[in-house]
Amino acid sequence: MSLKGSAENDSSSELINTVSDLEQYSDNYFKKIEVDFRHCQNIKNDYLKSLIISKLSKAKQKEIACHFECEMVVDKMPIDQFDCVRMFGIVLDNAIEAAVETAHPRIDIMLYQDDNQLEFWVRNNYVANTIDLKSLRQANVSTKAGHSGLGLVNIEEISQKHPNILKTFSKKKDIFSVNIKILVN
Repeated sequence: MSLKGSAENDSSSELINTVSDLEQYSDNYFKKIEVDFRHCQNIKNDYLKSLIISKLSKAKQKEIACHFECEMVVDKMPIDQFDCVRMFGIVLDNAIEAAVETAHPRIDIMLYQDDNQLEFWVRNNYVANTIDLKSLRQANVSTKAGHSGLGLVNIEEISQKHPNILKTFSKKKDIFSVNIKILVN
């Protein structure tokens, strides 16, 4: 919000100072968190890169073993970038919330892009439950007490807006996987 305010005031020196302060704060913050961010350099969309860094940091803070892989450059969003980031954010939030409840929390994340698609894959452990996958994609159904259960519903709504989204959810023993492919039109 500070950056937006500085930009609206059109004061380039104020904006530069604000960005500089943010960089210094971020550098100090990330020095304390030992997360391997080297694959983040391959993400060229600033919103997506920021989301990934934020969620990796959050997972590390919660002492979740996290592996992130993005070996190819990701520079194109086949759908609206905000829908894309929102969808990936929901998946990552769900993975963090579920993994942290386990004895040995772990999340694996892979991001891949080629000329035909952008693929996002998340795999996390979770405390086994009896709720089936079809139910989890309905409103007001959640494995978490006091939770609205709208995360996967929002993913369903976004994918209805964009017919080029293919998504797969799977549960095997104590592993939950989400694979989202966004095909280039």
